[in-house]
Amino acid sequence: MLLKDGNLTIRNACAGDAAQLAAWWNDGTVMAHAGFPLGLGETAENIAAGLARDSDSGGRRLMIEVDGHPAGEMNYRRVDTCTAEIGIKICDPFLPGPGPGQAAFAYVHRGAAGPHGVPADRSGHQSQQPPGPACL
Repeated sequence: MLLKDGNLTIRNACAGDAAQLAAWWNDGTVMAHAGFPLGLGETAENIAAGLARDSDSGGRRLMIEVDGHPAGEMNYRRVDTCTAEIGIKICDPFLPGPGPGQAAFAYVHRGAAGPHGVPADRSGHQSQQPPGPACL
């Protein structure tokens, strides 16, 4: 998936993002809201292995970037053929204003999702890993 709206980019997470995700997931200040005040204790290697199992049909972790810099993560998981769950976590506490979380939610709400609540192929890149600095 590759969605762009102004300075906001949402793209598939890849093995090159595992170190950034590990830093966020192991930071208790980032994860406290989800009930993990000590973080998750995940290794970048385990995260990379999990990302390799992601699929468009089952669920995927996504990176949220602002001006080309990692700002947070998003994910979706299909529950059944008509339902998907999404999660949005902004991990950079220094972003000003309402930030990318609100923009990401608004983008999905406006219709970036397909007819069954899961991401639609709006960019031609849904089934491909789009190139990004962390993925090269």
